[in-house]
Amino acid sequence: MARHRTVRAALHAAMVFMLIARTSSASKSSAESRLFKDLFENYDPVVRPVMDPLQPVLIKSSYFLMSLGDVDERAQSVSLHGFLLLTWVDEFLTWTPEEYGNLESIFVPVDRMWVPDVIFDNGVGEQFFKKEHYRPRIQSDGLVRWEVGGEIALLCDFAMHDYPFDEQQCKMELVTWAGTDDHIKLYGDIFDAKTYYQEHSNWHVSVPRVANITFTEEGESFSEVYFHFEIGRKSLSDVLNVIIPVILLSVLNGMVFLIPPESGEKICVALTLLLSFSVLQYTIDSSIPSQSDSPPLLDIYITLFVVCSCVVVVQSVFSVRLHCKQKKPITEGAKEFLRIYNKMARLMRCQIAKQNAIHVVHPAKMADTTNNEFTWLKVSSAFDSVWCVAYFLFFFIATAVVLVKLIHF
Repeated sequence: MARHRTVRAALHAAMVFMLIARTSSASKSSAESRLFKDLFENYDPVVRPVMDPLQPVLIKSSYFLMSLGDVDERAQSVSLHGFLLLTWVDEFLTWTPEEYGNLESIFVPVDRMWVPDVIFDNGVGEQFFKKEHYRPRIQSDGLVRWEVGGEIALLCDFAMHDYPFDEQQCKMELVTWAGTDDHIKLYGDIFDAKTYYQEHSNWHVSVPRVANITFTEEGESFSEVYFHFEIGRKSLSDVLNVIIPVILLSVLNGMVFLIPPESGEKICVALTLLLSFSVLQYTIDSSIPSQSDSPPLLDIYITLFVVCSCVVVVQSVFSVRLHCKQKKPITEGAKEFLRIYNKMARLMRCQIAKQNAIHVVHPAKMADTTNNEFTWLKVSSAFDSVWCVAYFLFFFIATAVVLVKLIHF
């Protein structure tokens, strides 16, 4: 009997609790319905929410970046995922919470109340301000919080001169679709790129800041909010896939001068390297803006060595032709070139020997022991050696200058 009484008491308590909860919920729902009716019975969503029509509506805007989307250098656009928070005071939507079941705030369909017509002026394509998807939250003191989120594509003027170590300056231009400063006044508060942000695989975002702009047009003032930010390229992938291959191909270009003409592969290797440079240049050009104000320094570097590769091909042809003249008598011009080359080579060997403290024969005596026979084979070899030294000097200087300018040492 005692057990049955306990069970009966528990069931009775549960039923009483459920009845009280249902009554409380119904009371709260009734209070919310009554509040909604009282607030919007004579409310006009077209009229600005200020008692004094001569006062503007102050709208505070903040943007919270969640992730960076597609970055299209050729279209010069960048897409962002995030949400815009707009807050203002609606002086017609206030109430005393105690009179409505202690309700502190309610969510209202956007078509039932006044909301500002704002848009990103530099947006591309469809904007994410689909009002029917986002309900403003109204507090009892009239403060309205409206969070509008989604993806938006923005125009951004890309400067590709320092590619792949470039940093781009971008901004979001928030404006009111209609309304001067006398009616609606925008001002920026926060640009948060940390709290909700997820890192991008190829770009990093830095230096977010807000700027409040006022401009005058036809005697009327308008307010705008600029959300500035920087995006910097993570260049490791481009270093591995572009810069290192370019440098290696440039080195191989110089190695063509060391291939003996009798091997029969000199011109073939030179042409192969020329085609490789052309393909690499086309690959880079297809991924960067074709109408940028200043071309990428790396593109200029590659173009320069494409020209050098063409020169290497021409030099290889001349070298092979010289090598094939063995049965023809050597000209006086070729003899003079060979004498100058031999003299310079002997001086360089003597200078190196002095730096290494090695005893060498005096150049004048060395000339007596040198084979003075002039042949086209020696002319071809000297021709290759001169071009090899000149090419590598140019390569080291050009590469050092380009890398210093790109990396900003």
